[in-house]
Amino acid sequence: MNIFKIRPILGVFISLLIISVLALLSLSAIKNFSAYKKVLNQELSLNSDIFRFFLKNELKYEYTKLTAPKPLKDEASQLKTFHFTVDEKDLQSLNANLPKSGKDHYIKAYMKVSDKKDKIYKVKLRYRGDNYYHWLYKQKSLRIKLDKNDVYHMVKAFNLINPTMYLQILDKISYQIASEIGIISPRYYFARVFINNIYMGVQIYLDQADESLLRRHHIMPGSIYYGEASPINKDGIADLTFDAKHWQKKASRNKEQEKITEDIEYFIKATNSFDAKKFYDFKNTFIDDKYLSFIAIDRFTGSHHHDYTHNHKIYFDPYKGKYQPIEWDIRFWQDSNIKDESLYPLVLKLTQNPIFDAQIDKILYSIIKKYPIQKIKQEYQTILDRVSPDLKADIYKDTTKIYPKLLPPPYWYSVELDEKELKPNMQADIQKLSNRINYLKKLLDEVKVEYFIKDNFIYFNISGNSPVQLTFQNKTNLIKKVYKSKLYDINKTEVLYAGRVLVKNAQTKYPKLMMGTDAIKSTNLLYKFKLDASLDATSYLKSIKFKNFITQKPLKISKSPKIFKDSLSIHPWSFIKTKKTKILQGEIQVNKTMIFDRYTDVVIKPNTTFVMSPKTSIYFYSKVTAIGTKQKPIRFIAKDKTKPWGLVALQGQATSGSVFEYCKFSDGSTDIRNLIHYTAQFNIHDTSNFLVKNSTIDKNHIGDDAMHIAYASGTVDSSIFKNARSDGLDIDISDVIVKNSTFIDSGNDGLDIMTTKIKASANLFINSGDKGFSIGEASDVNITDSVFISTLTGIEIKDDSKVLADNLVFADSKKVAINLYNKNKRYNAGGFLKAKNIYLLGNSKIQKDKKSKYGIKNIIELKK
Repeated sequence: MNIFKIRPILGVFISLLIISVLALLSLSAIKNFSAYKKVLNQELSLNSDIFRFFLKNELKYEYTKLTAPKPLKDEASQLKTFHFTVDEKDLQSLNANLPKSGKDHYIKAYMKVSDKKDKIYKVKLRYRGDNYYHWLYKQKSLRIKLDKNDVYHMVKAFNLINPTMYLQILDKISYQIASEIGIISPRYYFARVFINNIYMGVQIYLDQADESLLRRHHIMPGSIYYGEASPINKDGIADLTFDAKHWQKKASRNKEQEKITEDIEYFIKATNSFDAKKFYDFKNTFIDDKYLSFIAIDRFTGSHHHDYTHNHKIYFDPYKGKYQPIEWDIRFWQDSNIKDESLYPLVLKLTQNPIFDAQIDKILYSIIKKYPIQKIKQEYQTILDRVSPDLKADIYKDTTKIYPKLLPPPYWYSVELDEKELKPNMQADIQKLSNRINYLKKLLDEVKVEYFIKDNFIYFNISGNSPVQLTFQNKTNLIKKVYKSKLYDINKTEVLYAGRVLVKNAQTKYPKLMMGTDAIKSTNLLYKFKLDASLDATSYLKSIKFKNFITQKPLKISKSPKIFKDSLSIHPWSFIKTKKTKILQGEIQVNKTMIFDRYTDVVIKPNTTFVMSPKTSIYFYSKVTAIGTKQKPIRFIAKDKTKPWGLVALQGQATSGSVFEYCKFSDGSTDIRNLIHYTAQFNIHDTSNFLVKNSTIDKNHIGDDAMHIAYASGTVDSSIFKNARSDGLDIDISDVIVKNSTFIDSGNDGLDIMTTKIKASANLFINSGDKGFSIGEASDVNITDSVFISTLTGIEIKDDSKVLADNLVFADSKKVAINLYNKNKRYNAGGFLKAKNIYLLGNSKIQKDKKSKYGIKNIIELKK
């Protein structure tokens, strides 16, 4: 029987067809090899093993093209979809000479997004990413820039990234954790991309780290620096974290500061050259606690991706005067038994101090409790389920794998992603994290407390990882801490820390180019308490409760036969400072700038006058109680009215609860301290529960504002703002009450707010050079019972700000009574006003642009 007999001509045709297909696939494989060789290793030669590898990969992709289902329609997909229309010639220009051609210019395109169906955006795009898998193959990683007059969900630029390493799902979870614990984090989610109606597959949306990211997090625009590459220094380590010149400034407070790099220069200097005492002060002044959270996430995941060489993005807040990290490119979750995989200079400095290291561990423990393995596993599975339908239709899906026996360093290559591998990979990832968490839990449980009693002294030797929390039950006035022969009062609760020492040349796991050479080791620390002679040390010891400071688990202590020798660790008690109160009264000649640190509360008595010499300022970093009377006010005045003085600043959370009542400020200007460029003669920054009452803020010079409030909560009551050079009162990112106050003859705005929640009532605005009340950038306002007389514009509401108003009077507005519009194009909306009982005398004009809305119940036009 000749069942399989084939005619010779047909047999030849089929054979030729097979040979032709194989030839074409072989040519494609060789082409891919050549492209890979060009960008990765010019010395790489093609051998049979490598050829088979590239051919096999090509066969897999061709099979996927034939078997993949059609892409889902936008409305059927759970993923957001980005459609781009571009000129094919422009695309060819990007591909002409990769990687250079893909990044050295942008091409014009049009964009539609599934959540903005009726909107067509003009955009520009190019390729992005250092590694070849971002731009070498069909699925490209893209950088998108919107037209100058357009914005997409508050951003002007964003990225669409080709996901590798099994979709980088752990990265998604990392960003989610970072965002939830308050770190500045870009949005990171899976999306679909079409270019000229061709489905380019599942990619990752990632915000750009720029000014838009800051505004979306409701923080002030300030310096953003990228630390991504640098040469190697003489010690064989990347020079990035040692020299500020390698950092790129990507954003600034304003145009004037675009080229000023003093903030990153100071950061690099402090993290490399400050001694323990100076760095302790630097951290408490300049480093936001979000940095501790940032390190805690790296500690949680075992990540080493923030190192001496790359993936650093730093923001400096111009009003808090603090550095914060921007979460970026956290990956490579590992189950290693090392506390900190990456110890670049900032981490070395922080973890060398037992206090800061314990604060990081405290945050770490809260992350472990908040994100148990089962929760992460569930989130991982949810992401897989969400992405899977669109991934099936993605013919370009790939993942990076390592082939050390086949390819040269760095050994990795992008191959087709087999969806069957996703589940096992998830299980492997979860197992790694489980191992890591088990290690960390065991580490955080490690603490040993030994004591020794001699001559009514109790000595405690603390060793292990975690500190010990002591709770004293009684007679705390009869026991003192002893450090270097000095006695200090104890608190009801004291924390005793194990030591930390820097070990040189101890890091050998990774190349020192990326990770340096130094490591941190736990050691013991000795603490000494002196008991009053009336107390029996052994009996008193039994009344003290001991807990693990991190986990709060009760601890048992053991008696030592001798006193231990202390280690070379930084001792936490070396930073003890006693809180004190400074009383100021009478006439005070301020001939040089006065600084009251965070350990010094200040009380200013009635009838006190500060006679300010030119350019001198007063800085308060702890609580101030400045209460004058109507007859005996507290005054800040110029020694010479023709030569303005600097400013008064209330800065930091230690100032919370401060009061300024019956105070007068006049003829001040501006100043700079701790990298903060203060804009007003009276500044209240980064504090809470302040009160300014029955005070007068008079003429200022040079600066924009007579008074400035930022990152604060409190009340301004029954105060007068007059003759301001520009704005009378400027408030940024705060939650305040302003009532019973008068704003008169302001050069610009009487009251100017940004991203602020304010309750304003019974205020009077007279003769403002621009607006009586300027409301901008996502502010939330409730204003009642207020009067606007002879202002250029009574109230202006801008940029997604919302106002509820009742019983407002506008008299003789020079331009317009109420104006609503969209000014800052990062916001997709103008102003919103819901009001009732609006009284208009003279100019009755109310206007809005197409992005704004208002509704007013009961407009009453008054006649003169």
